[in-house]
Amino acid sequence: AVGAMSTIDLTYAMLNFLDDVNNNRSYAPDVINLSVGVDDPAWCTATTSLTTVIHQLTLKGVPVVAASGNDGTTSGKKNQMAYPACLSEVISVGATEFLRNPGPTISGEQVADFSQSASTLDIVAPGKALYMTAPNPSGTSILLANGTSFSAPIVTGSIAVIKEFLADKGFNNYTVEDIRNLLVANGNIV
Repeated sequence: AVGAMSTIDLTYAMLNFLDDVNNNRSYAPDVINLSVGVDDPAWCTATTSLTTVIHQLTLKGVPVVAASGNDGTTSGKKNQMAYPACLSEVISVGATEFLRNPGPTISGEQVADFSQSASTLDIVAPGKALYMTAPNPSGTSILLANGTSFSAPIVTGSIAVIKEFLADKGFNNYTVEDIRNLLVANGNIV
């Protein structure tokens, strides 16, 4: 598939990120977004190289954010998350949709029907009926898109802003769990 990445490719990329962090390179990531997933529960408990690298990155203070998956309408999958969002070290992100009144007004949010949202899901962000641009042969099109892969980068960006704010205030001794708790404590309940 176009844009597909194997877990081997992803593990290699994450190993490079870990090397950048370990060597304190100026371009080392402050937060990592993974809008990818393997929809097989066995991966959530398996010992894989990718799981090991994610664990090492979080121990180094680099939050790893992952999309929870889009198979929530599939029988039995609503209450499980895709790998790597199912890992305890990962900040897992599901999708919300806006509830609309008749006309242009919004009356609230709810978890999107397709969003996988197990009890261990950390946070949700907008992920249904989002406008995006896409190339086409005659230029650029504006499309409506759905998916937790759109929700995760919103949270990833929020974490980048939080980390920048904390650094500006002289706070550098925090963990990934501290960041997760800050997000959860300050989010709206949906």
